[in-house]
Amino acid sequence: MFLGQCDTVKWASCTGPPCQCTVPLTKDINQPLNCSALAPKCFLMKVEMLRRSKGRDTRTVGKPGEGFVDNDVIYDPECESDGKFKAKQCNNTEECWCVNSAGVRR
Repeated sequence: MFLGQCDTVKWASCTGPPCQCTVPLTKDINQPLNCSALAPKCFLMKVEMLRRSKGRDTRTVGKPGEGFVDNDVIYDPECESDGKFKAKQCNNTEECWCVNSAGVRR
């Protein structure tokens, strides 16, 4: 069995054969990734928020440690199955807002 890392997403793990790379979006859901392409930003934000909730490293050296910010709030995004941001995002207090394709509040 092959066990390795994805070159384009440092938190992805790869197993095989055949080689398949996944990244954890929640404690129960692993999202398959194509490690020869850039990962969708929404998936990366989900991974960062999951890691942050477990007290794990979320940034590479030299970058700020505040997490992803949409100018107002750090949030755990809802993603479409293809990795695009869902247009409507909500937080744990039932507050909702619309975001653009980059995940930024409109």
